[in-house]
Amino acid sequence: MSVTGRTDSWNGACMDLDTTTFKSGESFSFSTYMMQYSVASDDFKLSLEYTLNGTANYATIAEAKGEKGKWVQLANPSFTIPEGASGLILYVETDSGTNSFYFDDAAVAKNGTKIANDSQSSDPVTPSGSTLTGDVDGNDTVNANDVSALSAFLVKKSSNIVLANTDVNGDGKINVFDMVALKKNIKNGSGSTNDPGQTQPTEPAQPTQPSSGTNTDSKAYMENVRSRISLNVPNFSSNDGTLHNITYFSKSANKNKEAIVWTPQGYNENEKYPVVYVNHGIQQGAINMVGVLPLVSGLIQSGDAEKMIVVLTNMYTSRDTDSCSGITPEEAKRYDVFLDDIATGLMPYVESHFSVKTGRENTGITGFSMGGRESLYIGISRPDLFGFIGAACPAPGVVPAKDNFMTHEGCMSESEFKVKDASKQPYLIMIAGGTNDGMVGTFPKQYHELFEKNGQDHIWIEIQGGGHDESVINPLMYNFFRNIFKTGA
Repeated sequence: MSVTGRTDSWNGACMDLDTTTFKSGESFSFSTYMMQYSVASDDFKLSLEYTLNGTANYATIAEAKGEKGKWVQLANPSFTIPEGASGLILYVETDSGTNSFYFDDAAVAKNGTKIANDSQSSDPVTPSGSTLTGDVDGNDTVNANDVSALSAFLVKKSSNIVLANTDVNGDGKINVFDMVALKKNIKNGSGSTNDPGQTQPTEPAQPTQPSSGTNTDSKAYMENVRSRISLNVPNFSSNDGTLHNITYFSKSANKNKEAIVWTPQGYNENEKYPVVYVNHGIQQGAINMVGVLPLVSGLIQSGDAEKMIVVLTNMYTSRDTDSCSGITPEEAKRYDVFLDDIATGLMPYVESHFSVKTGRENTGITGFSMGGRESLYIGISRPDLFGFIGAACPAPGVVPAKDNFMTHEGCMSESEFKVKDASKQPYLIMIAGGTNDGMVGTFPKQYHELFEKNGQDHIWIEIQGGGHDESVINPLMYNFFRNIFKTGA
């Protein structure tokens, strides 16, 4: 596992320990392997957080000095869970600093067991003797074979790479931007060997920003997200950001409209932030989606999501009325007009009044029910604006359909339900639906099946027993927000 985006030394991957197995007062053998890849060395810790008499406590299980590019084992064959401890959390951290690292082969065994490193001796991820930046496959040469090896790694088809050599752009992360930098280096002739007669690159290549018309690695990005999907959603309760009620002029409605902008804790005008537009259900408004903010805030504070700005929209757009009067074909079309309103009214206002990173690689759109429908419609209609698209329980109507409320004329034909421009494929399209949704039924799954028919890459999450509520909203939003804006842009 790669641990990045850390803001404190204790930030790291963690998991709860079941106290029916890990009983207080009993001893166990613990082991994991860690490797530093962004600095020369750092001290690693395998730690235990526990609650005793209502107070949080921390214990070091094992520690070791790390060295860049080399695996080190942290092991304790006999660690005793403190008497009376509850709320056990096992996690990895560093003694100081916030540098990125890897860990692997975490294991727990009976007390006194010596956990050997047999797997590490043949682990293909273990770095070879090569220390040449860009030598992904570890054969002392940088060439097209390294591009193939990195591509296989990014789409999770192989782990056979030398991690220490793969951070080509030197940003402490391994992602699609290392692929861009590696290709650029090879094209410019800076691929080389470890032969003493060859000149070694002295500085890593700088990250290359994607242009508005290029997205060749979207498939790798989406495949990487697919491997990270989890239905185990933590309970985030606090909102550490700030709400701003805004009013902007809507050209589509020819009048002022309102929205809510949320800025994260520590928001600084001297920094720029990616932005997500969150859409509500029919006959609702921006205020109905504030429940997503504690989740976003918690993910940011835990380091599992990028710092971002969230805009809660008011989709209903009409020159004649200010609010939806019913679930009718005419009223549904007034939500579809938001396609124009967001592009010509809301987005320009947000970008001119808040410190926003622009470009599709820094912009997402998601929503629930009617908001999910509009997120799909807007996202695939304007892939030049949105690189990340999410939809929880999306309502019917993007394509022709009939439900219990009306016959939907559709915003596009079934064959048009896809992103047509291959150079602007989204980094992420994610749809979630429940098997017990009494409002939109199986329409979310029908969108998924239509995407499959049209060859549109996407991620489908089916929640068994899920309804038209938080049972589906929470998994979608959790997986969406923790996986967006990871391109390195």
